[in-house]
Amino acid sequence: MKTKISKPSLARIVTSDHIALLTVLFPLVFWLMYLVLAYFGYLPNPRGSKPPSDSDKPFFLTLALITTFVCMPLLIWRVRHFRTVFANGETVNGRIEKVSFFRERGRIEFTYTYAGRQYSAQNTLSRSEAPAFQEGNEVVIVVSRSNPKRSYIRDLFV
Repeated sequence: MKTKISKPSLARIVTSDHIALLTVLFPLVFWLMYLVLAYFGYLPNPRGSKPPSDSDKPFFLTLALITTFVCMPLLIWRVRHFRTVFANGETVNGRIEKVSFFRERGRIEFTYTYAGRQYSAQNTLSRSEAPAFQEGNEVVIVVSRSNPKRSYIRDLFV
């Protein structure tokens, strides 16, 4: 079915996609470590060995800069990927086959039919989103027209 699909928000992409989440978390953690080290002069170390000190600031600054310069283009690529699929994709009905979790992150497996062929795919989700997605439920799937194996559950991203 052809319908206008809303553009996924950055926040929904980051919370629903592991790669996007990691591209935000890695630089954030290293910048936080650098800022704590710059402000306090040391990083707490519960293991008892010598904690990083003020002299280690250049190392942590370099680490923060490198992860930022590596992760930000990856994040931009992921966001553009999702927005392109949602802008140019087509919606079809699908069925949830399985929902599984490990701690707070989970995986949702679903099937759908596009252009007369049946496909199976999976998306990630957080436990807080789980009540909306139960096995056997019908869901709306956004399918890439150029690569029908690339598909996403619409309600996870918009």
